[in-house]
Amino acid sequence: MSQVYICAYLLCLASPLGFDILNSEK
Repeated sequence: MSQVYICAYLLCLASPLGFDILNSEK
């Protein structure tokens, strides 16, 4: 169960960060 929460937490952090990085490069 812990892995599921960790994955969800990372996805939540990676989503906004990923968009910011893509926007910065673009």
